[in-house]
Amino acid sequence: MQQSFVITSYNKKKRLLTVQLKEDLNIDRLKTMYSDDLRAVFGVLMLPDPRRFSEAQRLLYWALLGDIHRWSGTSTRQLNDYFREEYAIHYFSEISIADTSDASVTEVNNLIEMVLDFMFEWNVPFPRSYEILPKHEQFYHYQCCKHRKCVICGQSGADIHHLQAVGNRKRSQVDHRKFPLTSLCRKHHNEAHNMGVTQFINKYQIHPVYLNGTDLVRIGVMNMSKIKKFNENGEQ
Repeated sequence: MQQSFVITSYNKKKRLLTVQLKEDLNIDRLKTMYSDDLRAVFGVLMLPDPRRFSEAQRLLYWALLGDIHRWSGTSTRQLNDYFREEYAIHYFSEISIADTSDASVTEVNNLIEMVLDFMFEWNVPFPRSYEILPKHEQFYHYQCCKHRKCVICGQSGADIHHLQAVGNRKRSQVDHRKFPLTSLCRKHHNEAHNMGVTQFINKYQIHPVYLNGTDLVRIGVMNMSKIKKFNENGEQ
């Protein structure tokens, strides 16, 4: 079932969202679906992005495809078809960045994120597009952490850096899922320690991210047995 609504209030502390439905809810159908047990109703809130994608996003997308072309020899037209198909498979929706497209900022960001994920995964150099990468966007910082690229200079093999003190605990005793992280090469890692977190974040416009267990295991920061132990004990 789909239902249109407008948000009337939100209590952040209680995570309580109040909405006004734009049309009557078919409560009888809902009861039939859930065997008269409305407490069992589960839903997912979908909030469409009303903003149309920008020209800067389009330029970045084609710049990234151009860098993949120079690395692989595959034409940008073929690459465009490939990533649009991957997008359709992943999001169950088609996308275009043509002049006539009404794709949203979020949708095109998702497309760009798929391209970046491919480039980081295959270690594709991006000399042409690096200067216009949206380093102020959180998804860029997430990709850098996920693939251990320095968020400032793009160097591979970067360190995962905590921007919040973890105390005197050993790294093996820390649940890294609970701490904001960024990815820095040795040079910028040392600069962060010497300069101080606040000044360093402001200088480079760092947007720390939280990584899930799968990503942390993938980059060697945690292992599944440690994650399982944290989950069982509920430790910090």
